[in-house]
Amino acid sequence: MPSRGKAVRGSRRGDQSPIHFLPVVLHEGQAVVSQRQIAAKSNEILAFALLLDPLGLRNQVITPDAMHTQIGHAEHIATRGARYSWS
Repeated sequence: MPSRGKAVRGSRRGDQSPIHFLPVVLHEGQAVVSQRQIAAKSNEILAFALLLDPLGLRNQVITPDAMHTQIGHAEHIATRGARYSWS
C-alpha cells in the first residue's frame, strides 16, 4: 500500500479511508509550517512539489524521507535554490 503521509486521527468514517496529510515540519521546534491533503487513491509522491512550491526554500536544507529519493524531487529542490539530505 502506498504511503499517504499522516492519517488524521478520528477521520475514518465507516468503511471510508482516513484523511491523510503530507506535512512540512521545521527541525527546530518541530512545527508544521505547511501541509497538503493526499487524495485517497493517490500517494504523497505526487503532492511533493505542490507542497514545497509556496514555500521560500532558497538556502534551506530539505530532508525528505526515503520515498522521495527521486531524481525529479532532487531537481525540484535544487531549482528552488535549496539543498537536500535524504534520510
